[in-house]
Amino acid sequence: MPSQRFIVQPSRRLARHVLCFVARDGGAGAAPPDDADGAQFPAHVYGSIVATLRGAIMDGATGRSLPPLTVSGAQTSPCTRRYREDTLSIVAILKPGCAARLCGVPAARLTDAHADAFEVMETPPAGWIEHIARGRGLLERIARFDALLLSRLAVAAEPGAGLQELLWPLLPALPRMSVGDVARHFRLSERSVQRRFVAEFGLAPKVFLRLVRIQHALRLLQQRCAAPLADLALACGFSDQAHLTRELRVLAGFTPTALQEPGSDHRLRSWVLQAPHSLLALS
Repeated sequence: MPSQRFIVQPSRRLARHVLCFVARDGGAGAAPPDDADGAQFPAHVYGSIVATLRGAIMDGATGRSLPPLTVSGAQTSPCTRRYREDTLSIVAILKPGCAARLCGVPAARLTDAHADAFEVMETPPAGWIEHIARGRGLLERIARFDALLLSRLAVAAEPGAGLQELLWPLLPALPRMSVGDVARHFRLSERSVQRRFVAEFGLAPKVFLRLVRIQHALRLLQQRCAAPLADLALACGFSDQAHLTRELRVLAGFTPTALQEPGSDHRLRSWVLQAPHSLLALS
């Protein structure tokens, strides 16, 4: 039986908070998945909560297993994950700022973290792993995970539009905007923009915009965009092709050429690159 991997949209009510679910099942008798030697994850603005129902997910740098229920905020550097062959896991990809609301902690506490949910969630998620695992098949398990997250996030949601919702109309232009441009758009001082970004996303606005540019470039490169790299760089807000290459090397761990060459990206097949273009947005 082949290994299974699904990318599934959340329920309509949860879609305000969750981008998608990514499920991976390398169960007994499954063919070795294409990420058996590790998957590379570029830096990104999203959060995540990972439920490991069987097997283990290891940090590629330390070799240590992640907790069964791991919460992360935005990541400002690339990382590698390795999977035990029989690993069954479901990842909820959280929209920017939602990991902090889920846990009831300052957003900066989860930036670049891979924390045990039992240690950071205001109300410990007792019984979550067992409840999700009792589902029949991956889709039912995802539905159970969806319901658990909705029960927490619906309560945690703040009234009114958050910064995530306010940024949505700017998304097509955001990669080419500066912090000053964002401040002028919202008629705020740059200091106020700084406070709001750090409070909601756990990132300074300059870093957030830097990650959005990389995210936009990765989508275009993964789609085998035919535009010359110099033109693609300008479209994504970089000063030139050399700037794009430097930023990709630092924030994704590879160069544009590595992603464009057929057959060279098997270790780069993270959810960031696999998810449909329509899902990889802020709203």
